[in-house]
Amino acid sequence: MISKRSWVWGLTLILSLSGSCLFLQGLGWAADEANQLFADAKTLLEGGKTEEAKGKLTEYVKKYSRSAHAPEAQYLLGSLEEDFVSAVHGLRNTVRNYKGTPWAKKAQFELAFLYFMRENYSQAATEFRTFLAAYPTDKRVPETQYWLGMSFLRAGSLLDAQRQLEEAWELGRETQWTGQIAVALCQVLLENKQYVESINIGETALNLEMAPAFSDLVRETLRECYTKLGINQISQGASSEAPSFMERMDESVGTHPLEDFPFAIQVGAFTKKKWAQNVEKQLQSRGYDSYTVDGSLDGKPVYKVRVGRFRTQQEAERMAEQIMVRENFKTYVVRE
Repeated sequence: MISKRSWVWGLTLILSLSGSCLFLQGLGWAADEANQLFADAKTLLEGGKTEEAKGKLTEYVKKYSRSAHAPEAQYLLGSLEEDFVSAVHGLRNTVRNYKGTPWAKKAQFELAFLYFMRENYSQAATEFRTFLAAYPTDKRVPETQYWLGMSFLRAGSLLDAQRQLEEAWELGRETQWTGQIAVALCQVLLENKQYVESINIGETALNLEMAPAFSDLVRETLRECYTKLGINQISQGASSEAPSFMERMDESVGTHPLEDFPFAIQVGAFTKKKWAQNVEKQLQSRGYDSYTVDGSLDGKPVYKVRVGRFRTQQEAERMAEQIMVRENFKTYVVRE
């Protein structure tokens, strides 16, 4: 005979199990409804009914913000918006709410590119930098470096543009971005009056497989660099057996003993050795006896670019004035 207590426990167990089943069944119904709602939105998109699809996606995100398709739904809401402010809002929500998902990564890049296309190059640079910080090993890093460099270029910051494009060149060489990076970097180096560096990059690029349009643009830049240097030739692609342009220029550079020529002309001081070397080589390509001297300022290393060795201060001052006029460098005479 079943006791009253056992009967009560049994009834409670049955009710609990029934409730659990109903709860799980409810979750299943909710998941089915969510999947169907998302599928309907994608079907509308494929059919070109964008506004109706956006309505479905908005409903999906509101009801099922933590479901499997929520990151994609939020990304689609941002990328489908034609209004700039709404697009930024949608993409930024994707980045903020769904970190670590592929859709957040896509949204961050698209957000940066959206600012670039709106000609807000300062904000574009910030967004591209955010992408690089968040995804330093992503396959799109060379492409992102390129667009970051172009953002600086459009904003008028040539040195920042050069640094980013140089990094893009190192990472993106022999990729689908080779041509675009080479064209942009050669042009920036030309604008920065670093003709030798531009020629070196251009000659290397011409040896790589690039679309004809990119090769033609690189050759145009090289032609202008050769003209600036007073050389009547244009590289059609460097030969592996021929000396590089830099090697040919280095052969023509002479030196003088320091003890006989105590005066020199300083044309710049840089915190990065590479920048100093770029200026040094640029001046060498123009026929000047330039070199770099290591120094320090406030305990930090400084790299000073100087030209020539002169017996008297007057000789150095005359040459300094010529360099200032011809090469547009701010110069002053120093004693070694």
